Amino acid sequence: MKEPSNLEKVAGGLPVRLATAGIAAFDGGILASFFPVLTSSLPAKRHEKRVRSYLADIENILKEHEAKINKLTDEQYKLINHAALSALTTIEDKKLEYLKRIIRNTLKDADIRSLESEVIGRWLRDISADEILFIIENFHFDRIEIVDKPSNKKHKSVTDDSREASTIAGLVSLGILIPSGPNLDTLGTYSFSNLVSKLIALLIKKP
Repeated sequence: MKEPSNLEKVAGGLPVRLATAGIAAFDGGILASFFPVLTSSLPAKRHEKRVRSYLADIENILKEHEAKINKLTDEQYKLINHAALSALTTIEDKKLEYLKRIIRNTLKDADIRSLESEVIGRWLRDISADEILFIIENFHFDRIEIVDKPSNKKHKSVTDDSREASTIAGLVSLGILIPSGPNLDTLGTYSFSNLVSKLIALLIKKP
């Protein structure tokens, strides 16, 4: 019997297989039994098509980097798992593109620590495409402020009734933005968590 390749060994254990099984639920499995009306809806069909395409893209990414597969660290493996499974609850095409970029860059980056893989993995599950874009565009600011009237050009300042304020609230709930300090002077001001620099590195499009 032919021995499986390194790619087959890793891909066979990845939650990509679980994700594929999850997609099968759209075709009359567990989800269809409980929510037949929901799973037969047009949005559900679009989601099924979106995730199937995403999983095929992951497979292609793994094939492109097959030489690196056997050298993956446990933390690389874990983060790829998180990114793969996050697709099942993602309906945003842009977020799926970010997740694919995470997987591609994780395959190239062996310097991922245990805390990084765990925390970033949780972020990937719940973060939105708009929140990711906000991080990319504003990471260079030392401070993010929610104010009545933006005036300080040294910091990123937004009004409390703006859409960006809602994005900031989401990032605070994820622990990506943390309060700048306990004083009244810093009330409503936030800074990026230290681990965000690693997330940024994994989100940057590399050749």
